[in-house]
Amino acid sequence: MKRHLENIRRIAKGDGVLTACGALLLLIFGIIAWLSAGLEKYGNLETDRLLTFIGLYMGAGAVFIVAVNRVVKGAARIHLAVLMGVGVVMRLTMFPSTPIIENDYYRYLWDGALSAHGQNPYVHAPSAYMSATSPNLSFEVTPEGRRTLTKINFPEVRTIYPPVAQGAFALAYMLYPFDVVGLRMVYLLFDLITLVLLWRLLGALKRQSMWLLVYWWNPLVVKELFNSVHMDGLIFPFMLGALLLLIQKRSLFATVCVVCAAGVKLWPILGLVFVMAHILRTPSSQRMHTSWSRMGTLVASLGIALGILALLALPVFISRPDDTSGFVTYTLHWRNNDGVFRLVFHGLKWVLHLSGQSDRAYRYARYATGVLYVGLLLLILRQWKNDAGHTVMAFLLAIGGLFILSPTQFPWYATWLIPLLALHHWFPFHLYTLLLPLYYLQHWCAKTGHLPWFEGAVVWLEHVPVWVALVLWHRYQVDAPSRILIFRKLLNATRT
Repeated sequence: MKRHLENIRRIAKGDGVLTACGALLLLIFGIIAWLSAGLEKYGNLETDRLLTFIGLYMGAGAVFIVAVNRVVKGAARIHLAVLMGVGVVMRLTMFPSTPIIENDYYRYLWDGALSAHGQNPYVHAPSAYMSATSPNLSFEVTPEGRRTLTKINFPEVRTIYPPVAQGAFALAYMLYPFDVVGLRMVYLLFDLITLVLLWRLLGALKRQSMWLLVYWWNPLVVKELFNSVHMDGLIFPFMLGALLLLIQKRSLFATVCVVCAAGVKLWPILGLVFVMAHILRTPSSQRMHTSWSRMGTLVASLGIALGILALLALPVFISRPDDTSGFVTYTLHWRNNDGVFRLVFHGLKWVLHLSGQSDRAYRYARYATGVLYVGLLLLILRQWKNDAGHTVMAFLLAIGGLFILSPTQFPWYATWLIPLLALHHWFPFHLYTLLLPLYYLQHWCAKTGHLPWFEGAVVWLEHVPVWVALVLWHRYQVDAPSRILIFRKLLNATRT
């Protein structure tokens, strides 16, 4: 009995500030779960409730930044069981909640039903199943399934989600047909795998397990993945698996993970650039297959990537992509909550308006930001070394640059960065956790007739502080040590 009491005291003993942060996050997300009932996408949106939610969401971001600051300073003293428990309860609190102003998950549910019954979800748009000449289905659609079908966003567009994501949707359907609880259960499974991989990576980087808090307590992760039911968290186990395998010099297995991540969403295919660079820079003596030459390993890696990609792309190509394909529509048209892209787009639109070609502004803006991103990748590759720390930082900067230059900067897209921030501290990116909740003011502005106010002011409140912080962080955290190092080398040279 005495031993059990000592264990309880040891668990309870810890950093008071961090414990208070955990308690506040639990309280805030409990209130958000309660508020969510009046914030359904297709319900009567209550503007006062929406503003309260935004305030609470930003408050959670502020509390989280305080907690992260304790971890960074090395002042965090809390039992790992408490750290884990807070994150688990935050997620479970979202299970009975209503997705707040969100409808993407309806498509996940419909795609999951099709995939679970062996039908190709890329062949027909959801609207086709609502017409008098509906394609044949191999299953009977329940009333809940029909309700799901009628609430899908852009029903005239075929699905954009790649086959690995479809597999997760199908699993969710098999657990709970046409119910977000199934999706949340699958997401929790992937989230726990993410947590284990982060723990392994922290060990490889010789960092304390307290850094798990950066991911496990993050409000963006909890709200966007478990309340709004966005599927971006399915990427994380594959992304972190690739990173761990690269650090372990197992490039062929890392290739498999990167391609599987691209089977959830397309952008992780960029990870192949780092895999190839890693192969070319790693001496044969340090590789897992020591008898293989660099070129042999590179060819094998490319062969594996192309083979898996061909299999994943097969159901998409069978469906004959056209203007109704989600992949085509997203690439050519979608733009929302963007910062840098907005500046480039409007600048080009003004220039092209002089020649009567303003309708080409979006396409040219994509080209321009694409060129900028290629330049960033080349700079990262030039500075990158094959050690664990540089590899993590290279991944973080590549994904961070992708998000910042993207024409769609939704809050759930920012979650791509958060697992890596648990491995490498980069303070400016944490500001997104505080500021991106302002995105939801878009719905308040639309409801009250102030949408131009959102486009002209609120968007910049989300992004400009991060840009300023990035400049200052680079100047004082990166440039200064480099200058000191160069100065010391010059001083030593003059002395000799």
